[in-house]
Amino acid sequence: MAARRGRRRLPVVQALHTSDAAEAFRLATTGSVRGAFNIAADPVLTTVELARVLRARTAPLPSGALVAGTRLAFRSRLIPAPP
Repeated sequence: MAARRGRRRLPVVQALHTSDAAEAFRLATTGSVRGAFNIAADPVLTTVELARVLRARTAPLPSGALVAGTRLAFRSRLIPAPP
């Protein structure tokens, strides 16, 4: 999913607080509820908004460089998820 900013498409993320995840897990395991749960928060955050919240900067990078860096980090066992 991506949001538009002018002519550029920005990647977006969804945030989930640990206490919300824990409460959903508690309800799913101890309650009488059934079925799928969507616990992702709305609205989605663009990378610019996420950087503002984290007081960080953004830097445009080609997606190939990100994939290559993620692949290298995974193979080096620096991150637990493959690209």
